[in-house]
Amino acid sequence: MECENTIRCLKEALDGETTASQKYSEYSDVARKEGFPNVAYLFEALSEAEQVHIKNPTNALKLEESEEYAPRVDEYEIGNTLENVRASIEGETWENKDMYPGFLEKTKSEKDKENVKVARLSMEWALKVEKTHAEVLSEALEALKKGKDLDVDQIYVCEVCGNLVFDLPEKICPVCKHDVSFYTKIERGA
Repeated sequence: MECENTIRCLKEALDGETTASQKYSEYSDVARKEGFPNVAYLFEALSEAEQVHIKNPTNALKLEESEEYAPRVDEYEIGNTLENVRASIEGETWENKDMYPGFLEKTKSEKDKENVKVARLSMEWALKVEKTHAEVLSEALEALKKGKDLDVDQIYVCEVCGNLVFDLPEKICPVCKHDVSFYTKIERGA
């Protein structure tokens, strides 16, 4: 990873998550236009989940810096729905296997500061959640390969960690362990 300390890692995470949120919003429009309203809905929910991944590192940064960080949006391509789903799986998998583990490794030596504790927790949650994002995108990919739309009626996002589920957990979020009341149903066309 390029980041050399917790602050830099948080800023890189913000850049990546900001890009992902914007990209998923645009991917949603493509899926809707191509006749895949449920894949469009999934991308809407993913965009909302990435907003949680923006909120958490922003809160950790506020503990350390007085100036608000303005994340940059990296360049990305927009293809057809199938291409966009594949690119999304690749991105979520990279974040889960490389980006967040690398960030966590870089922040190990800075243990005692409050912002580092918040940052590490945020990164640990994001690492787990990005894996679930790749899994739901893989479901969409399988449907698209068969020429079908994703079979989903409702999508919920945990407002604490960004976990995304099709069926509301019974009691607690499996990622952050917060009460299920922190899940929000994503409205279509949000």
